[in-house]
Amino acid sequence: LLHATSNFSGANFLGSGKFGSVYRGIIADGMMVAVK
Repeated sequence: LLHATSNFSGANFLGSGKFGSVYRGIIADGMMVAVK
């Protein structure tokens, strides 16, 4: 998850809510995912 989100970089930050922050990530096969 650290690699997919570039160590939870601010550039990948999507937003935050009641249950924490959400980051965009790209996994090994190129699929874009949201990581909470």
